[in-house]
Amino acid sequence: MGKRFILWVLSYAWLALLAGLGLLGMAGYSTYSASHGGMIPEEAALTSASGHITEDREITVERKRRYGGKTAKKYYELDLQPASGDKIKLRVDFDVPRATVETAVDGDVAVRYDPGDHNNTYVIQQDGEDLVSYADMARLAQKNADHDKEIFASPGMMGFAVLLALLGGGGLWWRRKLLAPAPAEPAQAKPLAPGEQPH
Repeated sequence: MGKRFILWVLSYAWLALLAGLGLLGMAGYSTYSASHGGMIPEEAALTSASGHITEDREITVERKRRYGGKTAKKYYELDLQPASGDKIKLRVDFDVPRATVETAVDGDVAVRYDPGDHNNTYVIQQDGEDLVSYADMARLAQKNADHDKEIFASPGMMGFAVLLALLGGGGLWWRRKLLAPAPAEPAQAKPLAPGEQPH
């Protein structure tokens, strides 16, 4: 009974291993992101467009975590109708003040956005003035990257991640050892009968 319980507990060791490796990965990514300006694209690489903002809305995206619970992310979505062509749905960071977003609604604007990343928008101009500037979005990206680094790359979190990975890896090794078949005992030599010669 004791061995079965230990095996049942150790069957979840892979979760600890994955969690530890995942946290270490987040630590590495957040450190890299913080040292590279929050990983936003260069302004020259953004796509430009202009038109009329017809509508705005708040979007909440909820994602279920693999091991329970869920996360939620909010952002603004603006509908930009160019003078010609299809409507463009622009995504604006939720940290941009609501009043700034409302100023753009029902107005003509020029924008710069990243079509390769959900149309994330880094510049919104109205009447030649910045409502949202690239410099402001760069500072916001750096602030968020630094915050993530403080969480995931802190000594406490790093130590916890290493501990989880070691416990998970050690648990998997121990479980494999417990499940390994016992080594076969060497065959006993049959005693010779009186007068029998060994082969």
